[in-house]
Amino acid sequence: MKVTVITAPNIALIKYWGKENEELFIPINSSLSVTLDSKDMSTTTTLSFNETNEDILILNGKQCPLAKRMTNILSWFRGETKETRPILINTQNSFPTAAGLASSSSSYSAFVIALFLLLNPTHPPTLSIEELSFLSTISRQGSGSSCRSMFGGCVEWEKGSSSDSRSSKAVQICTSAALSDLEILVCVVSSAAKSIGSTEGMQKTANDPSLRTLRETNVPPRLEKAKLSILSKDFASLAQITMDECTEFLHCCSTTIPPNGYLSPISTQIIQAVNDFNTINKNLLVFYTFDAGPNAILFTRTGDLLSFLDYFLRKPITNSSTKRTSVQTKDPICSKFIEEWHTGPGETDQEIIQTIIHTKVGEGPHIEIS
Repeated sequence: MKVTVITAPNIALIKYWGKENEELFIPINSSLSVTLDSKDMSTTTTLSFNETNEDILILNGKQCPLAKRMTNILSWFRGETKETRPILINTQNSFPTAAGLASSSSSYSAFVIALFLLLNPTHPPTLSIEELSFLSTISRQGSGSSCRSMFGGCVEWEKGSSSDSRSSKAVQICTSAALSDLEILVCVVSSAAKSIGSTEGMQKTANDPSLRTLRETNVPPRLEKAKLSILSKDFASLAQITMDECTEFLHCCSTTIPPNGYLSPISTQIIQAVNDFNTINKNLLVFYTFDAGPNAILFTRTGDLLSFLDYFLRKPITNSSTKRTSVQTKDPICSKFIEEWHTGPGETDQEIIQTIIHTKVGEGPHIEIS
């Protein structure tokens, strides 16, 4: 029996950045995200029973040691099911790993779903909302943000209570269909693994009393406003809320001791380009956010996508005198625009964005059993 699960990373609009309870993986605050389309960015994880005498992890084609959090999840499931056979875990990311693009969110969500189904062989290859929400309480103990990749659309990770671990879970706010007008541009500035991991970085914030108080005070009302903006389709409001949240998140990273400087010079130029485009148009037509890394995630609406690309692809960060940023898209209209779009080489020879991945909000996990 083999179980294959395909999940997509999620991008936090309201960030999870620090734990209230390290042992139970309870966050300081609730968080809010959108799950990307797995046709464009995904983790594919296949689990089967292993004929050797140990669990084996193959990550992106290479055998790797199992992380302690992964072995803890395996131990929990084995305790529940009494199944002790070794397991082969084969997982592949279609995008850079550990580079600030939320690869752990798709990796652990796929792993937990696949493990649940492998160890429950009579279960049908579909999961109910309640089952996914339950599995999110386990997945978050591998990677906090992974609990939000249990669902498509817009998802909230409810903080819950430190006295009840099951209360800290993912809940879907709306499906991808409700966000069909949202276009997402993932700007890969660097595919290298970040020097300071998210776990280390967020605990610096959690251990700083002033920064922790800042997050505990500002995040709850901001999250409620973000949810209202999404449900009422108020793009301009969501844009402002998300960029305000990103600014505070980056402030928390940069003011810890020692500081976590996740952004690169190209990152700051992306921010400036978005702000300039909005100023030219006298409206918030595009907004940005960052996770723990230099790679920017930009959001716009379908009607504004091509005009923004026409503007953005002329900037020095996408078009230098020697290089040009590639754009990956499966959308036929956008693809035709990219094929026909042309301009001369830029005037400066500087580092540029490596790749722009055009995607949408996705439907959530895909399951195959053979």
